[in-house]
Amino acid sequence: MQSYLIYQRPMDNELKDIINENRNRPLATAYYDTVTMLDEDGPEDTVRRALMYSLYQPTMFMHYATTEKSLESTRLEEIFDEGNNYGSGIITTTHLMQHSVMSVGDLVVNLLDNNVYVCMPNGWHQMVEASLELHVD
Repeated sequence: MQSYLIYQRPMDNELKDIINENRNRPLATAYYDTVTMLDEDGPEDTVRRALMYSLYQPTMFMHYATTEKSLESTRLEEIFDEGNNYGSGIITTTHLMQHSVMSVGDLVVNLLDNNVYVCMPNGWHQMVEASLELHVD
């Protein structure tokens, strides 16, 4: 059994206004870079910049409840499917806030081993240097 916390970049009206009014500012660039994950600096720096601007928020908690041993890559694909509302039923999801479906730039944190993965245009990238703080109110 594995548990995961999903981090996404929720876009409220305030953030939307800030980004639209300042498209060439570092905050806007950091946001747009996470949407494509094609920045020449690579995913590590792209995610680091987005974290610096507090763009990521925890949106879902997923519990992968199966006794079969599966590869992390298989679990990540199941998580992606579940986050897009077509999961197989082996994952239980708790929604922490209103959010979009999973997409490029979203982070998946394995709470058992603290490994962080970022969704890429094609597959997943395991973050080498990732540090996420969980704030519970």
